[in-house]
Amino acid sequence: MNWDAIGAIAELGGAIGVIGSLVYLGFQIRQNSKHIESSIYQSTNDVFVEFFSNLAADSHLADIWYSEIVRDNVSSENLNQARALLVAYFLALENNYQHEQAGLTNRATLSHDVYASLFKVPFVQNWINREGRGLLTSNFLARIEEIQNAT
Repeated sequence: MNWDAIGAIAELGGAIGVIGSLVYLGFQIRQNSKHIESSIYQSTNDVFVEFFSNLAADSHLADIWYSEIVRDNVSSENLNQARALLVAYFLALENNYQHEQAGLTNRATLSHDVYASLFKVPFVQNWINREGRGLLTSNFLARIEEIQNAT
């Protein structure tokens, strides 16, 4: 066997090694992407679980949310807590929405009728117009307006 044949065999072995490495790298990237999407999905769920767990643990906050905010009957004594609840809730919603828009999750965050009914509550609408405009991104606010105007 001459040196040219040995060199050709070595090049072929190297090419096979490179191809094998690229296939393995592609598999690892795909697995990592699935893991990241799963982590994002879990973290967004955790935010809402924490929000509603706080409501479940504190009957006063739950009353503010379900009896005052949702029914558009916020008392002056609970105004600051109601506003704080809306900040927490809308920031969590926006976080989910931005992940969806970036293609990091396939969850349709704002597709539920629950959000549409909440966005139409006058107290919530006023909060969005007064405080939400300075806190939330313009594309998220535009999506909220689409939902408000849809029905």
